[in-house]
Amino acid sequence: MRLLKAVALAIVYAQGARSAPTDLEQECGSLGVMKVDPAMLPEGVDPSRVRKCLDHPEGPGYGYEGEKLFERACWDRKIRSRGCSRSGYCWRSCDTPSKNYWCWAADDLGFGDWIRCSSDEHCSDPTMACAWGKCDGCGCSC
Repeated sequence: MRLLKAVALAIVYAQGARSAPTDLEQECGSLGVMKVDPAMLPEGVDPSRVRKCLDHPEGPGYGYEGEKLFERACWDRKIRSRGCSRSGYCWRSCDTPSKNYWCWAADDLGFGDWIRCSSDEHCSDPTMACAWGKCDGCGCSC
């Protein structure tokens, strides 16, 4: 009886492993894989907490021919300096006085997961970091 349970359990685990993404490239798809040399991370960033996927889920999006589907618009910081997107991601204005740059916010000094929210109040922490990485959705711009 125990042997049958063990075999059944092994089959369940094997099916789960077979249906799971085989690697990060497949999991991240068009977002790309975040590749960071742990030795180059700022002090205080745990390499195990660096996000898996490079670019932000909200874009910028690209069409079939590689063209940008939309441009990143500037934001007037006088209206609001932080907020929650319709899809539930925090953003913040950047410290660029002469320009209305903004960025997507990420944990772990900008190298971690994208900060999620359900309202603007969830994005009110003044220490929220702009995302870092070599991606279109990272850093300050518009």
